[in-house]
Amino acid sequence: MSESLPYIIRHATERDTHRLWQLMRELAVFERYIDRFHVTEEMVRKQGFHKEKPDFYALVAENVCTKELGAMAVYHLIPFTALARPMLFIKEFYVREQLRGKGLGKYLFEAVKREAQTAQCGSIQWKVASWNKAAVRFCKRTGAQCNTEWIGFEVTL
Repeated sequence: MSESLPYIIRHATERDTHRLWQLMRELAVFERYIDRFHVTEEMVRKQGFHKEKPDFYALVAENVCTKELGAMAVYHLIPFTALARPMLFIKEFYVREQLRGKGLGKYLFEAVKREAQTAQCGSIQWKVASWNKAAVRFCKRTGAQCNTEWIGFEVTL
């Protein structure tokens, strides 16, 4: 990373639980679903770090000087796909506002790609809100193609 952004990308650990949860909450505020955000720090701890097979994995961008987390990618692997290879699904990808547009998102996404390659995935998929034009531009810069063939549906229980 450049000297202006002294960040390293690493796997989140249990020690990151509080800061990772804070980033998740910030994303929920930014993406306008905070009223439906029910994730607690304890859930993050148990589901991400206390299970033999975690419910999610996370990469974080940590400032090497301040140890502050500036970004996260939360993902899980879907083992069975039509490609006969796993798929890495990014559930949450977030860069703090003051760090956007400086290359940290690209740096983090490259780390996600390496994780997918290591897991021998056939694809990486994720969703962005249609109103988030900056995210759409970012996705296109990664080389991703917008999948207009499928329509997303959701049932809240």
